[in-house]
Amino acid sequence: MADRSDRPTLKPDIVILDDWQGITNALESFPPPTLTLDEEGDLATNAWVFRGVGNAEFGLVPSIERSAVGAVQSWQELEIEVSKVFKYYANLYLTPSQEDELAWLALMQHYDVPTRLLDFTSSPFVGLYFAARPDGAPSTGQKPKYARVWALDSNAILRGSLRSIGEARRAERERRGRKPGHKVSLNPDDAATDRDVLKNETEMRRRIAEEVLAAKGTFRSELERLGCVCVAMPPSSNPRLASQQGLFLFNGAEGLVFEQSLVTMMGGAGHGRWCKAIDIPVGLLLDIEARLFQMNIHEQSLFPDIAGVAGLIKQKIRLHLSMIV
Repeated sequence: MADRSDRPTLKPDIVILDDWQGITNALESFPPPTLTLDEEGDLATNAWVFRGVGNAEFGLVPSIERSAVGAVQSWQELEIEVSKVFKYYANLYLTPSQEDELAWLALMQHYDVPTRLLDFTSSPFVGLYFAARPDGAPSTGQKPKYARVWALDSNAILRGSLRSIGEARRAERERRGRKPGHKVSLNPDDAATDRDVLKNETEMRRRIAEEVLAAKGTFRSELERLGCVCVAMPPSSNPRLASQQGLFLFNGAEGLVFEQSLVTMMGGAGHGRWCKAIDIPVGLLLDIEARLFQMNIHEQSLFPDIAGVAGLIKQKIRLHLSMIV
């Protein structure tokens, strides 16, 4: 795995907030997911996505990368081994609905198996909850000073991934001696409508994810050179993902770690336009957790299963709340 000393670093626009009103004002300043027009005048989804972590020093690091730290294997090699074992035994207990790689990774993520997927949510307050959640802070041996809510412009990242994928495809065609370009129909009946664009967007993202996950040869090496981080909706939902308004980001450049791939893809400057962070003193987190509870954002609402019930009981004890439902 590449580990260059000159690797680019992610530089988000960071603001430190130490009161509830300031935090809510900052989160509410992000526009809700809306339909907008892209640079070519076509309909596109414009949305910021959020990820809460209990330690502001903890970057955007997928669990497979964390698991590979200090290991003999790189994260790419470890992912192959982990995936092979999970797939081998999963059929004893589960009936996977799909066989594509993204579906397998999402299933592994659901059961806390290390993967390259990073969980995000389209709700800033759900992101805040995971920053305030007691087990949201990674173990570093020292108590953190700040928790963090990451905010990324998913539309900007999608455009960046499409640029990288497009360039990688062209390089692959040239490597194989194929001429670029294709025939374009001028028949109005063949033109895509806005309805077609919206209908096909999720399917397009799924196909792109599968193409990137299966990359090899020139296509793979070009993605490593250009950087590639993809935005992916889960292939199929489940109660947790639905309650948490969840989606994934993942690194498609196997020679790089996640943040290195993201910065390479998006460029070395101006990160604050598409990457922001809200840092919150850890001493404020218990109060935030209690306030979010009043907003019906708690363990049972986000984990609608028996594990969520158990989490709710522990949460009520921690917050000194009545145990009466």
